[in-house]
Amino acid sequence: MALVTTMGSKTANSYCTVEEADEYIAAQWPDDTVWADLEDEERENLLLLACLAMQNLIWLGWPVYENQALALPVWDYDEEDFDEDTVSIPDNVKKAQALIAYDVIYRGLKNRTSPDSGPATDAIKGFALFGDISVNFGSAAETPLTTGFNLAGLLRAGHPEIYLLLSPYVSEIGMVRDWTEQAPDLLDEIA
Repeated sequence: MALVTTMGSKTANSYCTVEEADEYIAAQWPDDTVWADLEDEERENLLLLACLAMQNLIWLGWPVYENQALALPVWDYDEEDFDEDTVSIPDNVKKAQALIAYDVIYRGLKNRTSPDSGPATDAIKGFALFGDISVNFGSAAETPLTTGFNLAGLLRAGHPEIYLLLSPYVSEIGMVRDWTEQAPDLLDEIA
């Protein structure tokens, strides 16, 4: 399945392109070649899984487009002028998706404690794809990634750099807002 990164599209399935992920991962681990050596289809699949997991985060803001497939883009709750020209996917979100794809999902699938290490010892022991998306830490209970709270907690505890990238855009606890506030009108659907 090919990545669709058209912002606001009803068929979008990724925030980040393979090329962007290549760039982010090479910058994070300059001496590592494992990601670059993966087939394009493998990298796409890892990015799809990362985006799927990220969809369950509790994102801050109002949706922008009718029928947008992904949680982002959003209008900021405090925004006063909803200008279509300012709508974008933050680079930190794209980078976080790439790092989740490689440093969390790939590592979990390969039973590695880091992208370039051998078999896992004290970190991730397994990664389940069917049913609940979950990470297993050996003797510890599995951590389901089907809720934003658990994924955010996992990232905060084990991947602080990813958590810091996403923290301005997500909430670990559902927002308590005055829902009498008027949400902005959604923009027309992206074809």
